[in-house]
Amino acid sequence: TLSQPMGTLRNGNFIGRNVSEFRRRNNWTREVLVAKMQLLGCCTTRDVIANIETCRCTATEKQVMYFAVVFGVETGALFTQNRPEANGTNR
Repeated sequence: TLSQPMGTLRNGNFIGRNVSEFRRRNNWTREVLVAKMQLLGCCTTRDVIANIETCRCTATEKQVMYFAVVFGVETGALFTQNRPEANGTNR
């Protein structure tokens, strides 16, 4: 519920599981995802991706935008509570 503290949402990370799922559907390692994001101009590392995927930290708005571009999805697809739709692309 809305009255629950943010900690109950695993630090407010809403996209970590979906990032992981989109990455796996594309058969990418974290290193491949990092490389694709860096080619687009996003300064990130494998450790940052790992922390987002495992809900240890939240993604910034900028990172969310880059994830959407890399996966070829609308940003809203990253926030779905269920598993992502099969609309990621193999870029």
